[in-house]
Amino acid sequence: MLSLPYTFQYYFYNQPTDMRNSFNGLQSLIMDQFDSQALPGKIFVFLSKRKDSVKVFYWDNDGFAIWYKRLEKGLFKFPSSDEKYMVLSSEILQQIFLGFDTKFSKKLKRFSLDMV
Repeated sequence: MLSLPYTFQYYFYNQPTDMRNSFNGLQSLIMDQFDSQALPGKIFVFLSKRKDSVKVFYWDNDGFAIWYKRLEKGLFKFPSSDEKYMVLSSEILQQIFLGFDTKFSKKLKRFSLDMV
């Protein structure tokens, strides 16, 4: 399982993506929306048209890296939005990768320094 640090920002590309895309193809999808200097600390998630495969694309200190997962049975259930990129938390992304439908889950209130 992929480790998802809570300090990173996670962006879900909200359109079906050709899973044949590798480094150059995924990078071009991202560069249309983001400045290349702003890539460290950001992780991008791409979903296949059949919704059974995901690619996670990120900057890993000295180059880009891709994590790829294809389900043998079942589908990934991501939230829907009209935006091109949707910001997700590491907790929500972890739940999606574990097979949960986040539509029915509710996060309980917790203390946060953002609330102070």
